[in-house]
Amino acid sequence: MALPPEEKPPSAFYPADNAAVIAHLNYLQAIITRLAGNSAQCKTWCLAIVSALFSFAGALKNDNIVAYAIIPIVIFCMVDAAYLGREKSYRQLYNSVATKIRAGTYTRGDCFDLTPTAGTGHYSKALCSWSIWPIYLGLIAGYALLRMSGLLM
Repeated sequence: MALPPEEKPPSAFYPADNAAVIAHLNYLQAIITRLAGNSAQCKTWCLAIVSALFSFAGALKNDNIVAYAIIPIVIFCMVDAAYLGREKSYRQLYNSVATKIRAGTYTRGDCFDLTPTAGTGHYSKALCSWSIWPIYLGLIAGYALLRMSGLLM
């Protein structure tokens, strides 16, 4: 909460010691944590579903079941990238708020602003990120190897 220039701040840490400012940062951090957790759950569920499909196909010696494994791989990859892109947007908002607090330009209008900037740039960057491709590319490689190996025929 910015003060008029003639007014002395109540403490050396103002506005960082204001309860509303601290709550605002805590809300943003909770959102970031939830998005990161959802991203991790996408990877966990995808790995479990694809592994189950591979195992089921192996038990039945049915190559057609493996074909269904590509569906959860693609869907979870897209959802995971969406979570990571959104997380990046919220991290930028958090950094923006922290910068305003440090500079002493944080105002009442900034208080509880929980809307990050919109855009597809974060999604496309997340889709190409190191946190997406090792797991999903590995699953696609496993899918391709299983399909081409002929072990299930």
